[in-house]
Amino acid sequence: MIVVTGANGLIGHEVCRYFEAEGFDVLRVVKPNPIKLDSKSFIVSDLTSNTCDFFSAEKSNWSILIHTAAIIPKSFSKEDTELAHGINRAIDTNVINLCKENNIPICYMSSTSIFGNINSLTNEKSPVRITNLYSKGKHQAEEQIKKDLNKYCILRINAPYGKRQQNKTVFKLFIDSSLANKDIILHGTGSRLQDFTHVRDIAKACYSYFLNINKTSGTYIISGGAPISMHNFAKLILSANKKSTSKIKFSENTDSQENYRALFSIKKAESELNWYPEVELTNGISEWINYLNTSK
Repeated sequence: MIVVTGANGLIGHEVCRYFEAEGFDVLRVVKPNPIKLDSKSFIVSDLTSNTCDFFSAEKSNWSILIHTAAIIPKSFSKEDTELAHGINRAIDTNVINLCKENNIPICYMSSTSIFGNINSLTNEKSPVRITNLYSKGKHQAEEQIKKDLNKYCILRINAPYGKRQQNKTVFKLFIDSSLANKDIILHGTGSRLQDFTHVRDIAKACYSYFLNINKTSGTYIISGGAPISMHNFAKLILSANKKSTSKIKFSENTDSQENYRALFSIKKAESELNWYPEVELTNGISEWINYLNTSK
């Protein structure tokens, strides 16, 4: 049995679909009042409480726990970030302790945000530079996992995206603007370099670890492998959405991340997990646009 927390979220949902397509039984763990469930096998639980149904469930047939559940701060305000950090630490601590007590391998979704505002090639050995409470929580969970568990995979994911995305990332904002025929606004010079990772490639990374679960444990950077400037990214979206009348315009505001360069080495994941990204950015954009157009 494959157990997935946060199973109704952007990454968790795709992980479930991927493993089910490979013929595995998946137990989906979802928060109370989920948006929509399309699975017969699920547990509705508040993971901040280690007395909820999930922690008392029978675990003898659990092969791996893929932990994607997390709260994303609504804003970068002190109140929102502190609230999200507290909830995430409670969830992570409870789930990691469960894996420790029951000797269950974990695949944990961390983030490349722990590296801070990078501007050069970054790999797993690069220094951690914590700049916010969300990243601090991810790093704290990483350290707990490495200390307490023998079998684990920590995936430091860079800029995940997919058609079910709800958070107001730059990717979603640009696509929504193009579909609404609103201009895409760039700050600074539009030269900030970003790299985006499709959720299907993230699910593939989880599956790749599962296939190598008795061979390796470690930390891996998972990124799309095709960095692009914000200006060229905006052009790519308008090229994919040919019906849009949107234009690219520059604001008079500076970009606080103008010098950010999403240059991540994925060689370790390629070597040890036999993983590599498959979804090209142009295809991911078209998939998202088509999904939104057909769901209207």
